[in-house]
Amino acid sequence: MKIEVPELLYKLLSVCMLPALLWMNSISVDVALLKHKTIKQGIQISALETKQRAIHDGVKENQAALRELNVTMSFIKKILDDIKEELKK
Repeated sequence: MKIEVPELLYKLLSVCMLPALLWMNSISVDVALLKHKTIKQGIQISALETKQRAIHDGVKENQAALRELNVTMSFIKKILDDIKEELKK
């Protein structure tokens, strides 16, 4: 029984196809997992950006309240200084 070269080459290539197909499948699965992970991280980033905006808004509100408090304290100090001056007379 004599095997010709083209037939032998065909069989050899057929045997090599199975590992190549398994390798391509594993790469395909890895790519799908990476896409899923990317989407999940994008959603997490959006949620964190929303939280960051809320915190930033809270900081702005606190800054405004502190400015108002500073003005009020200055006004109270001025009144107390006036009362002191009146009491010294």
